[in-house]
Amino acid sequence: MLRRPVKITKEIVSEIPRRYFFVTANLEVDAQSLIQQIEKGINEEGNKNYKSNVFAKMTGWKYFLNSKEFLMPLLHILNKYDELAVKHTGFKRYYNLSHAWGYKEGTSEYTFRHDHEPAVISGALFLNKHPQQLYFHQIDQTVDCFPGSFVLFSSFLEHNSLPFRNIHAEPRYGISFNLTQRNAEV
Repeated sequence: MLRRPVKITKEIVSEIPRRYFFVTANLEVDAQSLIQQIEKGINEEGNKNYKSNVFAKMTGWKYFLNSKEFLMPLLHILNKYDELAVKHTGFKRYYNLSHAWGYKEGTSEYTFRHDHEPAVISGALFLNKHPQQLYFHQIDQTVDCFPGSFVLFSSFLEHNSLPFRNIHAEPRYGISFNLTQRNAEV
């Protein structure tokens, strides 16, 4: 059998601008209750301690999917910004909360640079005051960490936190989550 060489007729390697959204907010949350849930989850079987982009202690990926203390504030922010999400993603309430996990980042722990694709919408809720910030590279934005600070963003945006080197500081607690597209058209 003869093999015919492939004749490439066009090859383009380039970049295009991409629409995104990035929303910060402040929520009333029961931070102490959520921190207690994280402490419990990082000690349970199925935890993801040091096994993900979070180089720290972490609950399982779906740990907070049934937590009323987490879901109630999340529903408030999603209801308030649903119109924004539709405007920027093209999805009209056709998403599911697929993952929601808690983490505890202590001294010298951090989050590697990463994104949350293939999710559509992602977010993070911070539960305590901490000088370690979450940094979004492509848009040069930072999010400060204090009880109830919240960020909702396009899942393809890369972000990370740098190691915090103060051995006397309390750990940083937070909950991150992903919303994925359901199979439906707008």
